[in-house]
Amino acid sequence: QEFTTGMTYTGKIGVAKSRMAMAKEVIKKIVSNTELTSGANFGLMEWGWYWNPYLRLRVPISSNGAKTIYTNVDGVRAYGGTYLLQAMNFVRNYWSGSQSPIISGATCQLNFNILISDGQWNSHNQAMSVVRDMKNRLNVKTFAVGFAVGTGNRGNYDSLADNGGTDDALYANSAGQLLTALTDAIK
Repeated sequence: QEFTTGMTYTGKIGVAKSRMAMAKEVIKKIVSNTELTSGANFGLMEWGWYWNPYLRLRVPISSNGAKTIYTNVDGVRAYGGTYLLQAMNFVRNYWSGSQSPIISGATCQLNFNILISDGQWNSHNQAMSVVRDMKNRLNVKTFAVGFAVGTGNRGNYDSLADNGGTDDALYANSAGQLLTALTDAIK
């Protein structure tokens, strides 16, 4: 997940928070909610651009991933740049590689990516091809969550959700809306 830090909001009088700070707070609320985490495995990846594409699996998907994310998410930094194609290739390699959490033959297993971004990305068509491949070949669906995005780039988020098999992108302009969008997606 990648966010730029230009926009702020005031959640408490006199305390401005970046989108990244809001996203971290929301992620902590999600992974500490046993109603959402019971019976589900979670992982965390961060991505962006810092001289080169920066792709890092911070927490592998596991049964105690939510607990690990709670303390690990504070280390996620905004790197700038939304290189979706590189990120989706990285994720596809994870899902199809030797560390994959997919249980072979478990036809009832549900697998999802939840992508949270505030950016406009390049290489859209190639990224959509990778997302479709994950959906069709690996049975991994992708949620697209646009956090504080303008109306001009919502088409890409809608396309990402559609190609990822989740139909509609989710949008949020505040921490409260982001919490609701992620909670709904996980449920």
